[in-house]
Amino acid sequence: MTFKAARCPSCGGDLQVPDDRHAVNCMYCGANVIVREAIQAAAGGNIGNWLILAQAATQAGNNQEAYDYYTRVLEADSLNSEAWAGKAEAAGWMSTLTSFRLPEMLAGFQKSIDYAPSEGQTESKRIAASKITDIIGSYYTLARGHLLEYISLDNVWVDYLVQCDLMITGLESAHNYWPEHQGILDYLIFICRDNIQGVAYSDQYAPNGPIQRVKTLSAEYESTLRSKLALYVEKKRQLDPTYEPDEIKKAKASACFIATATMGRADHPAVLLLREFRDEWLMQSGLGRVFIRQYSEHGPLLSRIIAKSRVRRLASYLFIVVPSTWIVRRLLAKSSPYRN
Repeated sequence: MTFKAARCPSCGGDLQVPDDRHAVNCMYCGANVIVREAIQAAAGGNIGNWLILAQAATQAGNNQEAYDYYTRVLEADSLNSEAWAGKAEAAGWMSTLTSFRLPEMLAGFQKSIDYAPSEGQTESKRIAASKITDIIGSYYTLARGHLLEYISLDNVWVDYLVQCDLMITGLESAHNYWPEHQGILDYLIFICRDNIQGVAYSDQYAPNGPIQRVKTLSAEYESTLRSKLALYVEKKRQLDPTYEPDEIKKAKASACFIATATMGRADHPAVLLLREFRDEWLMQSGLGRVFIRQYSEHGPLLSRIIAKSRVRRLASYLFIVVPSTWIVRRLLAKSSPYRN
């Protein structure tokens, strides 16, 4: 229990009232005083000014300042729905990779809904759902970028999965607030698929030079996510009977070892082109599959030799990657008239 400054509406006397009580008696005139109204009376015009300043700070992207002003409003009026929503939004935008303020954000939006007038409940829920989705969308971009940059380091993949699990929790709350919003379901489906697919990457810190690796889920966690995915897909179909999800293609380590070592990253356009050629051409014939097996056996050693020397990388680029991509591009162009 804390005491807050208040003013008696009957005699105007300055009071200190407990914020956990609904009503108290004025120590000066004995009148029955509604605690919330008395606190608001003491705050005077400050609440309105604080809300204006908070809104201006939000529009300027100064989330800490907005958070502080909304906190002042709630200290004077703990049932202010607008302030709870504003503070929740500010907290969400202040999230970092090491501090995802999802619980605070969700609790704040729930308070804003609880304290909204009955005729404004639906609108409050939709505002909360939209804000939660926007914030999680931004946080996903941040988390995904960090994953791809540092995936070779210990625990980065696990940390990312924890972050995604929190994002799913937040999006589920948004979905409960606005079940008809298909975009929220799309995001839930996207994150589940993203995790199930896993990530293929080039481990630049391997002892003997870059090597292709894949991060995947445990069988137990994949089963859990597939169950959630099936539920979200079913809900999506209820809203859109024509919806059919794409097949999930789980990540595989690239067999383009030499091109990856030469170009320095697995997502370089030349590597992606050669990988496509492998899947669309070589895998379709017995001779091509024999070549892939032989290349998979000897390619990693050659790629490590190439990766250790700038001169060897340049030579590999000029005499292997450039002519290979030139030939492959033309072969693929013949198979598809729409390819440049």
